[in-house]
Amino acid sequence: MKVNRIQGFTVIELMITMAVLVILLAVAVPSFRAVIQSNRVTASTNQLLTALNFARSEAVKRGQVVSLCMADTSSPPKCQTGGGDDWANGWLAFLNPSGSASYSSYSDDVLRVWDPLPDDIELEVNDTDVAETRRVDYQPMGNVDTDGTSFQFQWVVKPADCKTGQPYQRTIDISAAGRAQVRDEKCS
Repeated sequence: MKVNRIQGFTVIELMITMAVLVILLAVAVPSFRAVIQSNRVTASTNQLLTALNFARSEAVKRGQVVSLCMADTSSPPKCQTGGGDDWANGWLAFLNPSGSASYSSYSDDVLRVWDPLPDDIELEVNDTDVAETRRVDYQPMGNVDTDGTSFQFQWVVKPADCKTGQPYQRTIDISAAGRAQVRDEKCS
């Protein structure tokens, strides 16, 4: 007569399995965190690129000035008027046929509003060569209004906790012709 024995794990087999699992997790978790961080920066960069391309294409399509500005968190949406240059609170595209520098009359002409970026993402403006860093005005030909000056508009997107040398920074440059391009850089 054959006796069926129920077999299971021994304590030693269980301890070895747990040790292997702990080692795998210790290696995988930091890499997974890096992938998530990189994806968040890429998604935020793409969100801003989408807004820039939308504003440019609408200006060409409509034959009018279309502006992209930092959004105020109030309702109805409008451009931010005071304070710093906080593009991380979102932005909006609006018809601006007069090319007006006044921020008060855009609520009726808003074309699209973008949500704020996640709290763990920073969006900075490099405003060394731009007098007005709260708004980008696309002309009907798709170029950017430069006010006759040398033009450089640049955003830097990176994680809030980005350490020097980490490869998670993205820089978006807009040329006077209105084209936006992205550069991958290391955090500084």
